[in-house]
Amino acid sequence: MKRILSLIVALALICSMLAGCGSKDGEGGSAGDGGDSGEEVTLTIAIPWSEQKDTVKVVDEINAKLETLLPNTKIELMLDANMAEKWPLWMSTQKSIDIAHSGYVTVLEEEVSKKSYLSLDDLVEEYAPHIKELMGEYWYSYDNAKVQGELYAIPNIQYHVNNSAALKIKKEIVPYVDMQALKDEAWSSDKTTEEFWNILTAGVENAEANGVDCQGIASLTLLEVAQRGYNFVSGSNAGFCYDNSDDAKIIDFYTTPEFEYLCNFMKNAAEKGWVSRDILTGQWSDGLYGTKGSYFNVDTSTALITGGEGESTDTLLLDNPETKKMVTKIGENSSYWSIPFTSEHPERAMQFLDLINSPEGKDIVNLLAYGIEGEHYEVLDAENGNIKAFEYNGQGSASVSYGIPNWMVCNMVLDMYNVAPYTNENKDYANKVYLEDYNNMEKHVLYGCSFNVDDISSDLNQIVKNNGEYIESIYSGVVENAEGMKTELADKNQSAGYEDVMAALQEQADEFLSSK
Repeated sequence: MKRILSLIVALALICSMLAGCGSKDGEGGSAGDGGDSGEEVTLTIAIPWSEQKDTVKVVDEINAKLETLLPNTKIELMLDANMAEKWPLWMSTQKSIDIAHSGYVTVLEEEVSKKSYLSLDDLVEEYAPHIKELMGEYWYSYDNAKVQGELYAIPNIQYHVNNSAALKIKKEIVPYVDMQALKDEAWSSDKTTEEFWNILTAGVENAEANGVDCQGIASLTLLEVAQRGYNFVSGSNAGFCYDNSDDAKIIDFYTTPEFEYLCNFMKNAAEKGWVSRDILTGQWSDGLYGTKGSYFNVDTSTALITGGEGESTDTLLLDNPETKKMVTKIGENSSYWSIPFTSEHPERAMQFLDLINSPEGKDIVNLLAYGIEGEHYEVLDAENGNIKAFEYNGQGSASVSYGIPNWMVCNMVLDMYNVAPYTNENKDYANKVYLEDYNNMEKHVLYGCSFNVDDISSDLNQIVKNNGEYIESIYSGVVENAEGMKTELADKNQSAGYEDVMAALQEQADEFLSSK
């Protein structure tokens, strides 16, 4: 009898061991069944943010909720404000990271080319039913997370919709600029013309003549204004792009008239004393700079957004919404979740991402962004989801007890709380853009073309490095030999394989057109 009992116990132990070894992490589980694979895992989530006083307390609260929402799963936040600098080292040393914020401090397309992230298509298909649904509704944002047709990131859909290039102008200067003429000139072309810069220059000169301090108003961000109408391949640092015409010709932006117009404006501004001599060493000015803006509650007759109390600038939207074309811009959303190739639990990581993109994950995303109710915020209007944060302001600050920027942690237009100054009106506008406007927008002839740079990566990387070394100096206005530097850069890029890169990109564009 004892022998039989011993055999039964032994068989039970063997069955138990086989059950435990028979599935890899996540297998046998799904977002629908809570992902209960029997194996307890802790997901490491990397976010470019600072550790805060209550971070551990908030994570404990999240993990308590995960016991029910995604059993056998915990998270740990790997918060580092210097993530941008450390990321290459983390990837080269294969640091174990299960989920990483991408697109803000890292360039999504570049990281995909470096194979930092896993392709997510199969993981979404098996473990993410809610994300599959969102891919159909918010197709534009998901298209901008695909490289060579494969999905590499889950977009954090924002209601900070950036659907126009914009120029911020110091409030004291605005009355002296012909803002209507500036708007009309910008909206008359999809590119930033020489006349645009002339109108702006005349306005600043007028302001200075009337006693306005115009020193230090120019910033290197004005490159964004000059780049209007160009769509970049492999990131804007590469310089290779195509414009909004239908010929699909690959262009080097740094040889275009629009770049030359910017260089001339900055040179003139520097000569007039408007540009700090320290601009290349990190000097920042908020008097005149390029940015992105939204048509939300904007008077399209003026395209001007008056800055609120405490803001030093007004904002002019530069793109005519009636003539914009839709292009694929990898990383356009600026905020994504990716799964690095170093992840030890990719299946469970996808289940977690699906959870925070579902109504069931509402409490998790609000904890991640805002912290704990009663300690970090109070509910003002439960029906509309409005809260009052005790320290959190707009998008969070690294210096408060707890608060990660809301756009950095989730799909904002789902079930996230609204924190001042944002309301359901902002969400409604964002959904109109994503679900209606984009569906009616004309697509560029190269929409969906994702360039493969594997065969030219070494040449392209060297060109990107060369551009990074020279370009800011060339257009900053403060360097005496800018023209000589242009020639030197061109020679270096030629030696790096410039013609081969240009030809390879053009060949792919031509093949894409012929296949349509």
